[in-house]
Amino acid sequence: RSRLRLTYEQALAVIEGRTPAGFPAEARTRIEAVHALAQGLRRRRFERFALDLEMPEVEFVMGPDQTIQEVRVSGADPSHQLIEECMVAANEAVDAELSQRGLKLLHRVHEPPAEEKIAELTQELQSLGFQPGNLNIPRNMTAFLGSIRNDPLAHHAQTAVLRSMKRALYSPKADGHYGLAKRYYAHFTSPIRRYPDLVVHRILAATLAGARPPYQNEAIGALAEHCSLTEQRAEQAERSLMEIKKYRYLEQQLRQHPEAAYD
Repeated sequence: RSRLRLTYEQALAVIEGRTPAGFPAEARTRIEAVHALAQGLRRRRFERFALDLEMPEVEFVMGPDQTIQEVRVSGADPSHQLIEECMVAANEAVDAELSQRGLKLLHRVHEPPAEEKIAELTQELQSLGFQPGNLNIPRNMTAFLGSIRNDPLAHHAQTAVLRSMKRALYSPKADGHYGLAKRYYAHFTSPIRRYPDLVVHRILAATLAGARPPYQNEAIGALAEHCSLTEQRAEQAERSLMEIKKYRYLEQQLRQHPEAAYD
């Protein structure tokens, strides 16, 4: 039902006032309005002590012969933030609606970090020259991450913070999401690529149709455990693949520029 499909680059051009000639005026107006809404949602999240841990992502551009042609580093620009905030809002709304109706579903849960992990994190940050304060208090964690955004050691500090965090899991209990500062949160927006979202879609569809829930309560618990495990396996496989690609790229560079090995 899309009336207009855009790339992130096209949406960013609208947001930055670089709209190309012939671009539909209605689409420009809507993008500008949703961008303003997304930035408002984003500000409110951080006011509630969500964690700003957006870090650059590495993308490998493959050539026709399947060798790596380029390595790009991409950040989260306002066009990506627009989509992200809309997805977070949808995930929260669906979880809150189903939870308040007393229905069992797969929640996306992120527990606060353990005190001993925070103690280790504080020591590591102090060794980097930071004075983070008491990071057991969410307000202080959010303030610290905001204060280092432009620091040369920001990446190292953010990585240390990430390592101190517990892993997000799927759970039949709505125990909240620490990183996003949400009381209710479920994965809902990607049912074509992530099974937990499909489960939540089925529960919502049955609820809206006035039908019985498609899953027994015991099944939800088993699904939460299984989906958490398979997600961890997928993440490990992805990390391993990225490492392989990095080493192949370095090997490729050494073959093309053998003198670089002695620089």
